[in-house]
Amino acid sequence: MSSSAARILAQSVGNLLNGFPGWRQPVHCRAQATVGATGAVTMVAAKTTPGLAITRSTTGVYDLTFPPCRDATAFVFNIRTAAPETASNIYYAVIEEDDTVTLASLGTVRFRSVAADDGVDEDGEDGSRIDITFWADLG
Repeated sequence: MSSSAARILAQSVGNLLNGFPGWRQPVHCRAQATVGATGAVTMVAAKTTPGLAITRSTTGVYDLTFPPCRDATAFVFNIRTAAPETASNIYYAVIEEDDTVTLASLGTVRFRSVAADDGVDEDGEDGSRIDITFWADLG
């Protein structure tokens, strides 16, 4: 580099979002729980963001609760069986669109564990694991 070349000695770019009082960075959240023989869930604290919980509402229907926020988005659900080589079914999650049970400002998302073969709400098999990740806009 020649001595006449331009050099950047310092650079300061303000975060434009600092202009919005009370704004906070979105938070990446995760929750993990295991499903027992009765369908009840047990949270895995080491793999769950503090303040999040999953509870069973009824057969195959679960509530994810978290601190109320402005928005929650980019949900990814995985329902994994304990022994995939002998599993009798594959499950996927469906989010309920009803604002009384799924609303970021209430801090709740209701989802159903649906069997892929017949579309019926079912609890995962004993030892199954529920993994959820999402972004929460606390600002």
